[in-house]
Amino acid sequence: MKKFFNRFFREKPVTKVITISAIAVALATIIAVIAIIKPWSNSGFGGLQSQTPTDTDTASPTEIKMLADMEELQTQNPDAVGWIKIEGTMVDYPVMFTPEDEWKYLYKGFDGNRDINGLPFIDADCSLDPESDNIIIYGHHMKSGKMFSDLLKFETESFWKEHPTFTYKTLYEERTYEIVGAFRDRVYYVDEEVPFKFYQFINAETQEDFDKAINHFKSKTPYDMNVKAEFGDKFITLVTCAYHHDYGRYVVVGRDITNK
Repeated sequence: MKKFFNRFFREKPVTKVITISAIAVALATIIAVIAIIKPWSNSGFGGLQSQTPTDTDTASPTEIKMLADMEELQTQNPDAVGWIKIEGTMVDYPVMFTPEDEWKYLYKGFDGNRDINGLPFIDADCSLDPESDNIIIYGHHMKSGKMFSDLLKFETESFWKEHPTFTYKTLYEERTYEIVGAFRDRVYYVDEEVPFKFYQFINAETQEDFDKAINHFKSKTPYDMNVKAEFGDKFITLVTCAYHHDYGRYVVVGRDITNK
């Protein structure tokens, strides 16, 4: 505005009286113009500048609200990102995620103190934002039955029929997962060439990748679950130790059916 006034008045000086008169006329003209324009614009000249923000303009996008219990959990320990629960088992625990220190909760409790039971934790190669197609969660197989020991109950077909699903809470929603595979497998040596390694299935980049995973889950499961999965489905894979091999694992895979 200062440059505007300077440009308007600094040239063509005549006399002091004329200059003062010119200034007065110019100011009167500007005030009159603003008075005319004001009803049509909240700010600026002729509405060329942005109008005064309304409630609609300033409203931020709707934010997804964190679940109350998960918010409390995060307050106690920000490493907690979920809660896994399987009816008919002792599996009912918070799930931790520390990708910069994957094994942090291998022998550590929720309070940060040493605990031989540890806590379920997510594979560091997984991502939560954006979310991986498959979230792999590890938990100990304890003689006491704690952590993921009860996953082996799914070796019995009758138990699976009574408990075909499990629930998982993220920070923002509770999901239901339908079990599509429950089987014994193992961790392989780096130089072992095998068609499929369950712990490397993080994202299904192609239909072929997806089919290879599903076929492996079904072929390894000792009974027919007769469940279907489609390319684009999201999964959770629960893993614990099994003792049929030095590097044996028991694996339960579920697909998200929350909105299906």
